[in-house]
Amino acid sequence: GQNVWTNWSEVLFADVSQCFFPDEKNVYFYTSFFEYPNLRFRVHFAYTSYYKFRWYYREKGEQNWIDTLSITSNDGVIPHLTPGKTYEIRIDVLCGQKSLSLYKEVRVDPV
Repeated sequence: GQNVWTNWSEVLFADVSQCFFPDEKNVYFYTSFFEYPNLRFRVHFAYTSYYKFRWYYREKGEQNWIDTLSITSNDGVIPHLTPGKTYEIRIDVLCGQKSLSLYKEVRVDPV
């Protein structure tokens, strides 16, 4: 699989001029297999609603990230993960030309 990188076309609200990114201890990451093996996730920090998000995932050990494309908010769903495997999730938090990448590892335990 080849990575396809696309530009963010939307500019954020003008009132986030400082583009304040939180430090790691102030970022909260929630995951649940709400309809197994579909993973629901959410990342939260102060002013979450001001940013744009882009979610990627890959099986641990793989080189290329899978771009979810459609998920531009702070929560979403990754469908049909394989039980028994571990995945890495990356969230790019975007503010104007600035970005912050957050990473999380999630294991899909067999039912």
